[in-house]
Amino acid sequence: MRPPHTTTTPSSFAAVMLAVFISACGSNNAGVSKELLDAVRDLNRPRDGGAGASYPAPPYGTATGSVVQDLCFQGWTDPAAANFDPARMTQICLSDFHADPDARVLLVESCAIWCVACKFEYGGSGDRPSLSKQLEQRKAKGFRVMGTIFQNGAGGPAAPSDAAQWASVYSLGFPFAVDDAHQIGLFTSPNVAPFNILIDTRTMKILLTLEGDEPAVLFGKVDEVLGKSSP
Repeated sequence: MRPPHTTTTPSSFAAVMLAVFISACGSNNAGVSKELLDAVRDLNRPRDGGAGASYPAPPYGTATGSVVQDLCFQGWTDPAAANFDPARMTQICLSDFHADPDARVLLVESCAIWCVACKFEYGGSGDRPSLSKQLEQRKAKGFRVMGTIFQNGAGGPAAPSDAAQWASVYSLGFPFAVDDAHQIGLFTSPNVAPFNILIDTRTMKILLTLEGDEPAVLFGKVDEVLGKSSP
């Protein structure tokens, strides 16, 4: 498994000198590839919240009460608006939600194509609202959702096409990403789906981790925290 993303700055001598070199070149960056330019820009990408609060510093952990590491994925901030096109995926990081001044609680959901319970979670059943509807009912209070998909139908790593299939079936309009390295697996046993993590976006501390489909427990905790949150 690839190591998870951590929030970094270009503190090494090489990165700093590279950034200075490119800056000195001005608009004429002949000989410098687009990929290299993009990499330097990403190193310098601000990680500040709307109120100017930077992402919490280490130590990071996986237990309730720990500050969660700033994991990053490839996905869509709005899959439907991107027409579920894998070519239009961009980087989505947990720090993006920390940067949202209106956010209070983030639900990070981990699913797999083979997971029947995940389908009920996303699509709803009977009088149970879908995940999109759960978000709609609480979004004004500061609730946010990011879905991730880590395995395909055969139990292998999910691909962008799997994410596109899933997001299209459920007409997702909230952030959804591919977790082919199963970064969310840091928090749970292998091959568990669905798996949910609730995070306080102001402190980035883990409020709850939950294996399996337990909507009463999950949204009971969401509503409890939102009820205590001040605007």
